[in-house]
Amino acid sequence: MNNLIKARNYISSQRKNINLENRDHYHFTPKIGWINDPNGLSYFSNYFHMFYQYNPYSTNWDRMHWGHATSKDFVIFKEEKVAIAPSEKYDLGGGIFSGSAIVKDNILQAYYTGVSLNEKQTQNLAFYNGDYFIKYENNPIIDQDLLPKEYDVSNFRDPYVVFKNNKY
Repeated sequence: MNNLIKARNYISSQRKNINLENRDHYHFTPKIGWINDPNGLSYFSNYFHMFYQYNPYSTNWDRMHWGHATSKDFVIFKEEKVAIAPSEKYDLGGGIFSGSAIVKDNILQAYYTGVSLNEKQTQNLAFYNGDYFIKYENNPIIDQDLLPKEYDVSNFRDPYVVFKNNKY
């Protein structure tokens, strides 16, 4: 939680230094930082939600967070607060990589890749509380150690989860 608060406070403190006149006003970009890999597109509580890999501290790729934006029409976006920040041993290296989000039992669930300090990739779950995602206490839910030996564990990432007919 401390890393999430740290990222949010940093973004808030830096916004006054941004010249919004030169910013894109049609497509989404965050006010500061690095963005890549939009993911977790979902519809929840009357809004489209878009998440993305995000480094709030620099315009370079580094330890990723999940940024968050909402829209009613996919034209006008509102930048929301950082949704997930690296904070656990399974995501303190490269951070929070791409994934997907689904609504189940009226709860927005995020499935994402966490990258540890030793670059081990795991698949993780978090639940949206209306402000940020709470990481599942039994993460990781899938560990690369479960893969057959012939699989490339350096690319064990970006889960895309679908829930249909009571099955994942």
